[in-house]
Amino acid sequence: MGTNVFYETFSFTISAADMYTFAFSGVDDLTAALYGGGFDPAAPCANILAYNDDGNGNLDPLIIIQLDLVPGDYTMVITTFGNGATSDYTMDISSANGGQVFAAGGGGGSSDAPLVDNGSSDACGIETYAVSQADFTCANVGPNEVTLTVTDVNGNSSTCTATVTVEDNIAPEIVVTPQTVVLSNANGTATLTVADLATATDICGIASLTASQLLFTCEDIGEVEVIITATDVNGNVTTAPVIVTVQFLQPNLSCIGEINLTLNDDCQGLLIPRMVLTGNVACLDVFGFDITVMDSDPSNG
Repeated sequence: MGTNVFYETFSFTISAADMYTFAFSGVDDLTAALYGGGFDPAAPCANILAYNDDGNGNLDPLIIIQLDLVPGDYTMVITTFGNGATSDYTMDISSANGGQVFAAGGGGGSSDAPLVDNGSSDACGIETYAVSQADFTCANVGPNEVTLTVTDVNGNSSTCTATVTVEDNIAPEIVVTPQTVVLSNANGTATLTVADLATATDICGIASLTASQLLFTCEDIGEVEVIITATDVNGNVTTAPVIVTVQFLQPNLSCIGEINLTLNDDCQGLLIPRMVLTGNVACLDVFGFDITVMDSDPSNG
C-alpha cells in the first residue's frame, strides 16, 4: 500500500538571468523544492535545483531558497516535512536586479496567470485572469492591494484580493571625477562642491549625495581620498572613493633684512620662518626650514 503525500505546485517562468529569492513564511514544518522545468511525482529527485525544509527538528517560521536562475520554466513544490496537508503560508519572491517571475497559466484561454493567482480552478475551465493592477513602478514601493478576477468559459466570475509588495533593492550608481585644487595664497584653503566630484543615478531617484571632505588646507597637500555617499529615496546606499590632488603655488619669498629678537635669561629665543620671510606665506608652517644664526661680534663669545 502506498503513502499519501500532500503537496502544492507553483509553476512559473523567469524573464531574465538574476539572483532570485523565494521566502516562505506564516507556517511551521514547511518543505520547499525548486525544479528546473516540471515536477514528476514519480521521480521527485529529477531536475531538482534547490531544497530547504524544517527537517533539523527545529520548526523555522521562515524558509528561504536563493540561487541564480536563467530564463526558462520552473516549478516550486511545497509540502510539509511529514508529508501532511499544508496550511496557509506566504511566498515572497524578489530578485537582485529586477528580474521578473510570471506564473504559468491554468486550464482555459489564458496563457499567463497573474502572479497573485494561487491556484484558481474551475470545473469547466478558466477563460481569463484579470488584475486591477499589473504594472508597478517606483511610485508603488511598499504594499499594494490587487484585485484578481477569474472568469470561467461560461462567463462566471470570482474575485479575491492579494497584497503585492514592491521592493527597491537596487543601489544607486556613482560616477566620480578626480579633481586637482590649488590652495589660495591668502589663507591656504580650497573648496569643492559635491557636484565637482561625482554624479549619481538611481531607478527611483537620489535622495542625497554627500562627500566626506570638501574643504582642503595646507595639511592636505598631496593626494586626498574623499568618500562619496549616494542614498536613494528608498534608503539604498552606495559609496565610492575619489582622489583630490591638493597643490600650492610656489611661494614668492624674500628675507627681512633685519629683525630684533629678545632673548630670555638663558640667552635663548624662538625664531620662526614668518619672522624672517615675507611674501606668500600661507602654507609655510607645514614645511621644515633651517635657520642659521651667524654672530660676527666677538664680544658675544
